[in-house]
Amino acid sequence: MATIALPRPIPAGHSRSSSPPHSHPLTPTLSLDSINASPPFPIPIPNKHLPVCPTGPAPAEKPDTPPHSPPTKELSLPQRSLLYPPVNYKSRYVDSSIIYEIDAAGVTAALEHLASQPLPDPSQVFPWFHGLHPCNHVQQAFFIQRRRTLRRTPKCIRGITIVKAGGDLTCSRLKGAITPDEFLKFGSTTQFQEVDPKDGFSVRNFHIQAAKSAMVSDIIVYGDDPLIVEEMARQIAAAQQVVQLQEIAEGKSDKWQLGFPSSGMIQPPSWEHDQADGILETCKWIYNLSHGILPEDEDGDSPMTTNIKERKILMHCTDGYTESTLLGLAYFTYATGHSIPKAWLDLHITKKHLLRHLGIKQILSVGETATWKDGEMDKWGKDNVMVIQRVQDNGVDPLTDEFGRCLDFIERGKLNNTATLVHCRVGVSRSATICIAEVMRTKHLSFPRAYCFVRARRLNVIIQPHLRFSYELLKWEEKLRMTGGKYGGKWRGRELEWAEIAREIAEMNRPYSAGR
Repeated sequence: MATIALPRPIPAGHSRSSSPPHSHPLTPTLSLDSINASPPFPIPIPNKHLPVCPTGPAPAEKPDTPPHSPPTKELSLPQRSLLYPPVNYKSRYVDSSIIYEIDAAGVTAALEHLASQPLPDPSQVFPWFHGLHPCNHVQQAFFIQRRRTLRRTPKCIRGITIVKAGGDLTCSRLKGAITPDEFLKFGSTTQFQEVDPKDGFSVRNFHIQAAKSAMVSDIIVYGDDPLIVEEMARQIAAAQQVVQLQEIAEGKSDKWQLGFPSSGMIQPPSWEHDQADGILETCKWIYNLSHGILPEDEDGDSPMTTNIKERKILMHCTDGYTESTLLGLAYFTYATGHSIPKAWLDLHITKKHLLRHLGIKQILSVGETATWKDGEMDKWGKDNVMVIQRVQDNGVDPLTDEFGRCLDFIERGKLNNTATLVHCRVGVSRSATICIAEVMRTKHLSFPRAYCFVRARRLNVIIQPHLRFSYELLKWEEKLRMTGGKYGGKWRGRELEWAEIAREIAEMNRPYSAGR
């Protein structure tokens, strides 16, 4: 078996004008076209769906979150790799690219070294991991606003991507290996796929993480046929060179295309009057259609029909509530005249009596509070309710800092022989993250194993911690293992790397997300 290591370009800081192409850092521009080309599953699985949590208010320039900690030495240092600089590996030119050879022992050493390296802080790799396509004004406006630096490819992360030449992973598969077509686009010239979504908003783009991680990784190609391995290595090196040249070209341009997000992605106080009036006019239009009411003729200069048929109007979206909630709630308040709190309660029923019947005597509210009537929460007792504030499910707010309080509260309930309800808004992201962290702590499981443990114990709702929460849980695993306890002994490293975990989650989600 032949193996070839392809190092990613050197970090920023070197001259762009005088250095050869392979010395420039990768700052790719990506999209989702090739991912969407995968064939959908024709048979949906019943009673299962992937919920998408409402993101809450878009972060302002000065978000209502605790200030960032001062930079530390750990945050500023990039991940180290045994593969870079590639001084210990035999090199040779293939066309205009350089590739390096590595043996099995070298691969093992490099992977073990990487697994023992601390992961970069979430603030250094997000929102880049979310996917920030230049044409996706919604995603960009939500995450980066006017801060262009957040769009740049992070230089603090340096992973290892293992590629099976030929793409057959049914045999001779190394852990974490991917196929070439998961991140490459083949044609007259081989290029990296553009996997960042061109439109829409999502904080759960697990399916693009393998391709994005490959852009910031040293790439190892292996296989049974040395000729096929070398050819694949050549194509990957050529794709890297295309990205490097593209970065140079884009660096000369000072033109940026700006766009305004859709109404569902803007929150007060950034709303303008015409945008708020737009929702009001939409509700009025729906109300008139459903009640057979014609709009008034403002000019009065043309005859108008007086009778129209009342219509039933279906509001729907992919999962039945994510995209339609804002419009449904707005229309319900418009049609009934109810206040927002009353309309919300009428649309969402909270069964507090069921909680007591199930032996739940503690409530942990993560980022949200139960919308009960005044006095209902007091019946539980002040010490039996904990509210974690200022944590939105927006891919920006961190949750790691709250792990200690939350898990201590859950442990208190265990000592009192009572169950604890952990909830957020939808119950699949913030609350699921806390539950996974608790399972990791008490059952001494790695993040991938704890994720599967919690996911398998839900009914028809699949847990979906977004990318940042998932990354923070991987860091939580790192912290638990390094602090010892029942893990004991020297930390041997992570079971799976970030790109591998994201890829497996995307594969688990695929049967339930056909057509997305």
